[in-house]
Amino acid sequence: MDLSLKEIMQFVVQGGVAIVVFIIWYFTFTKSSKQTEAFLKQSLDQSAEAFNKHTAMNEQLLKFLVDEQEYKLQLAGILDRLSIKLDIPAQCPILMTGKKFKLEVTE
Repeated sequence: MDLSLKEIMQFVVQGGVAIVVFIIWYFTFTKSSKQTEAFLKQSLDQSAEAFNKHTAMNEQLLKFLVDEQEYKLQLAGILDRLSIKLDIPAQCPILMTGKKFKLEVTE
């Protein structure tokens, strides 16, 4: 069904205002659909970028927590060894009787 320009113009003239309103609505709808698609694409891109940024930040924070836990474990081991040395008087110079020692405080 090929319509010539003359037939289309007769159809528009016969349809009157309804055809004109339909044509305006159609072009407005297609333009707003394209704008909506562009907006959704931009929103998805921004969301993906924010998600990747937060994921990287969470990984870095998790690494800091793991490092802190390792540091605390090492510190606890050192404190345990020091506590054992302080509990045994033969190994603690302060608790040893009959021996002189020199205590220096440095800043």
